[in-house]
Amino acid sequence: MNRILKLYDKQVRKKPISTPDLSIVDDNGVLRVEGFFNFVWSWDFPESETESVVTQQAEYFRQKGEELMWRVFEHDTPSNVEHHLKLQGFEPCPQSTLMVLPLNTATIKSAEHEIKKVNSEEDLKAFLNVAAQAFECDSDENEFNYFTKVLNDPQFALYCTYESGTSVAAGRMEIPNGSSFGLMFGGSVLKEYRGKGYYQTLITERIKDAKALGLKYLSTEARETSRPILEKLGFISLVKETTWILPKV
Repeated sequence: MNRILKLYDKQVRKKPISTPDLSIVDDNGVLRVEGFFNFVWSWDFPESETESVVTQQAEYFRQKGEELMWRVFEHDTPSNVEHHLKLQGFEPCPQSTLMVLPLNTATIKSAEHEIKKVNSEEDLKAFLNVAAQAFECDSDENEFNYFTKVLNDPQFALYCTYESGTSVAAGRMEIPNGSSFGLMFGGSVLKEYRGKGYYQTLITERIKDAKALGLKYLSTEARETSRPILEKLGFISLVKETTWILPKV
């Protein structure tokens, strides 16, 4: 597992995906994406500089009036990063677990429900509507504009599952160029359809597509509610992680 984690750090965290609405910035050892959302992917600085680096990043985004996300894994160094994130006003999200499925051991099961890839703006609206309802948040026009631009990008695949023609679950996969990993995000299911296999259908389809692309692993950041389902499908836990968010002012 340590070998897989090192590969993930090298291939995923050191090489974020660039899109028309996201630019990659290397700011004195802090690698982040800026644009539609702002996210610190990885960093490299000594413990003695943690306070100044975190302060600099926080002040930069405060001045822009924008939110910044900074995800910290348990094995990350320096060990005082989270301490200084808290001092700068970053707020922690509930802890999750980085989980990985070695695709050479994965079996492809038949999908239990109708599922298809999102390839039109109409499908995209349904995809975003499911996610907004499942996570109990408002639909975002900026999010629609962002995903519209990547619908035909081979590094992205968006999926919806259906019940009697109505979309009830949604998830996506990102495939960084030159990476062995497919990155799973989303996995949102409408409340009244949970526990009926829709989430597993989303995973099954992404396993099938990832294997067809010749990838070696599928990875995801799993909440505690999702972890038991993923474990039954062969996913293994690598490390705990916490996403810290600096609210926009």
